[in-house]
Amino acid sequence: LVSFVLFVFVQSVNEFSEPTLRLVSTNYTPLLTLPEDCKHHLFVSHIWASGQDKVHKIVRSLQLYIKGVDIWLDVDALENLGDLEDSVAESAHFVLYYSKGFFNSFNCRREVVQAQEAEKPITVMFESRDVSVDRIVEMREEFRNFWPEDLSPNMYSTYIFAQDPILWISNGTQFSLESIKLVAGRLLKSIPYYQKNADLLDAGVKIDGEIKPVEISMPMNILYCSTNPEAHDVAQKLVRGCKGNISVSNMNRPGTVLREDGNHTVMLVYLNKNTFKNSGCLFTSIVRAIDINIRIVLVHENDANKGGCDFWEIIEQTPTELRKKPYNIYEKDIAVSLYSIEEYQKISIRLLLAKMGAEPIDTKGASVVIEEICEELI
Repeated sequence: LVSFVLFVFVQSVNEFSEPTLRLVSTNYTPLLTLPEDCKHHLFVSHIWASGQDKVHKIVRSLQLYIKGVDIWLDVDALENLGDLEDSVAESAHFVLYYSKGFFNSFNCRREVVQAQEAEKPITVMFESRDVSVDRIVEMREEFRNFWPEDLSPNMYSTYIFAQDPILWISNGTQFSLESIKLVAGRLLKSIPYYQKNADLLDAGVKIDGEIKPVEISMPMNILYCSTNPEAHDVAQKLVRGCKGNISVSNMNRPGTVLREDGNHTVMLVYLNKNTFKNSGCLFTSIVRAIDINIRIVLVHENDANKGGCDFWEIIEQTPTELRKKPYNIYEKDIAVSLYSIEEYQKISIRLLLAKMGAEPIDTKGASVVIEEICEELI
């Protein structure tokens, strides 16, 4: 019995120390039994010129976290271009990785056509290197420009864009983990076992190491400037996303007390392409906060439709005084990226709260879980 307990202990240590995707409903790694006519879980279609290196990194990440997943990738499996259609047909799920020029590629279109004819579930994925560009708009425009009229563009447009494309984020561990979860969620719906037991997917999937819900242990006041109203909107989301006593105050309203005894106080500054173009009293408000040692927390908009732009553009527009000591707002910290996509915005909110001093609600570690397993066995 002692030997068995030791074996379970060692296995548990290994399992919990590895970065592994699990079902929330069972806490186990998912069953990846393939359909009888398939050899691969995913076929990843991409254009070599602009997407090959990025796709290879994505595939390696998926293989690291999703234990047992079989992904068809040209560099690993392609011996003959004539086998493309068979490889698509032998995959349970078709992934279209969009980068510039995809729909202008004959072979990429071949793969899409085969996937549609074989009625394969499809997931469109893309990365956004230029925050100011709406890649989904770009993607649809390229499809309209290059998809041949004799290939039923309306039918294929409906097939390709039936579900929202997944933005893959490679910058930032927490966002990368969420990207993996989004792709895994689509894949699991293509697995026969979960088509029969769909309720097991309702609670979603999780990965060891992802950021947990957070709480504030002491009262906190989030200040914002009246000419930076988007900061107020984000602050309200922080209030809803955290357990604890959090208030939000317009620091420019007459009579507002910037610091109260027993309260933790921060100033939230929202950054997009317009923040410092017509900043009003934002500059003086930031200086005022720094003068009394109030921490400045920055949030960077990443939605092109909300004025998102690359961070260097924001730095260039920032008043010189805020880029030099003693008021340099970029010296000690980096801004948290803010996304409009629900799953990523949840991560943004928790990361912002963590910068403000919030801590995970559930701090129960793997060692405690292992101890409980051993106690049950003994």
